[in-house]
Amino acid sequence: MALKLQNLQSAIDPARGLSSSKRDREVVAEFPLSRKGELADIAVAIIRELSIEPQHIEVPEDEIFIEGHVITASHRSRDRRLRRRLLDRCSDESLVCEVCDFSPPLLTRALRESFFEAHHIVPLADAAGQTSTRVADMVLLCAGCHRFVHKLISSRKRWISTRDAPSVLATAGPRN
Repeated sequence: MALKLQNLQSAIDPARGLSSSKRDREVVAEFPLSRKGELADIAVAIIRELSIEPQHIEVPEDEIFIEGHVITASHRSRDRRLRRRLLDRCSDESLVCEVCDFSPPLLTRALRESFFEAHHIVPLADAAGQTSTRVADMVLLCAGCHRFVHKLISSRKRWISTRDAPSVLATAGPRN
């Protein structure tokens, strides 16, 4: 963390002789010295989130969580119309998860659609800047498989296609 702060200070004062990245300079532009306290709060929030180890603990039902604060604004914007268009082109019979073949129970169309999320066939993260996406570049996944595929991508540190994910599911055995 101290090194990152030095990089940010270098972006403010290039005479310090330290290197800074384009992202460092963007952060400094968005958070000038007048917003130093706010930037420190964000840094503490990020560190807190990263240092939480998953563990099985008993959580009291009345525990309170503060939500809704901004941690970062550098998330890539998604066009919500893509999911809508993807769903619109599906008949009731073709409303099926591309990974696990899940088909929701016979409910209203709106409730059936709520099981599904749109997933990019080509990773959006590989695009530089804004990119054009066609409906044909997307597939429908049930919420569970969508989370599963992204967890696979994260844990294996490489892209996992929706064609490869079913074989991972099929070969996964119970954990000991």
